[in-house]
Amino acid sequence: MLYVEPYAGVAPIIQVINDARYSINLGAYYLPSGKVLDALHAAHARGVKARISGADKCNVAWLVKHGVHVRLLTKRITYLHAKAVSGGQYGFVGSENFSTSSLNENREVGVIIKGADLTVLKTQLQMDWKAAVPFLGGSNQGAGEYAGGSHRHHWEHHWRDSGYSDRGDSSWEC
Repeated sequence: MLYVEPYAGVAPIIQVINDARYSINLGAYYLPSGKVLDALHAAHARGVKARISGADKCNVAWLVKHGVHVRLLTKRITYLHAKAVSGGQYGFVGSENFSTSSLNENREVGVIIKGADLTVLKTQLQMDWKAAVPFLGGSNQGAGEYAGGSHRHHWEHHWRDSGYSDRGDSSWEC
């Protein structure tokens, strides 16, 4: 099913995460949405194996503190520009970053997939997971080495209305 933003919002992504019973694989270079972070934490808390491959060290540090496994892809492997999540029977692939501005303001598109397409997505996310290095939770781990999400000046436009704040007034922020 095709979703068009800004109409669908975060609901399709949350649906895939909430429907997962055993495992979730997520690949995204930028993960600022508190709703997505909270859904991943809730899935982990209910026993779902959640694995995040990406480069957004700031917000995923919160997940690491709560026991979710996170790995970072290095630029030597590939620049991670994907925005995808696979769960049990469904997956989501889209153009949108998992940010408030992308989900609620931008014209973005995403699709819910299943069957053979989901198998391909799961395989790629598992390959990315194996190629990535464990993230230990430190904001200076390999600074500049990882495939996206590490250059603040590049992400300023995504941070507007994303929930990210240097003030630290949200429970999931770094």
